[in-house]
Amino acid sequence: MFELLGKPAGGKICPAIDGLLAAAQAVARCGIARYGTLKSWAIQLDQTLAEEGKVDQP
Repeated sequence: MFELLGKPAGGKICPAIDGLLAAAQAVARCGIARYGTLKSWAIQLDQTLAEEGKVDQP
């Protein structure tokens, strides 16, 4: 688009947008960490229930 206008592409870094990007990245990291924790708990719970099921069987 800039080439069509004969002008160089350029711009300034907006601190607000930079802050929003940092916040979005932090939220994504928290979501990934929560997913990993919940997955680990689910695996542990499944193993515990399987072991208890073996004990309950005659």
